[in-house]
Amino acid sequence: MKFVGATDWFIRWPFFIEGLVLGLIGSMIPVAGLYIAYNYVVEWVYVNVPFLPVVPAPVVFNYLAKTLISLGTVIGALGSSFSLRKFLRV
Repeated sequence: MKFVGATDWFIRWPFFIEGLVLGLIGSMIPVAGLYIAYNYVVEWVYVNVPFLPVVPAPVVFNYLAKTLISLGTVIGALGSSFSLRKFLRV
């Protein structure tokens, strides 16, 4: 594509977007699993150990989900850009 006049970013952009999307999806799946597991553990603690105070899931997961999803997306984008620099010398 470089021979027909494509710019460097025109070649690299689809791979960068793919890294972003894979990082986003790759972080959303564990966050959903963590949310489900936390709810089961909190329910078990409420029933079996009622004197132990536990923070409800929405309080914990508002901040945690945003942080983990953002971090996963950034890591996906960085990994994509590093591999683009290494393997696509355009």
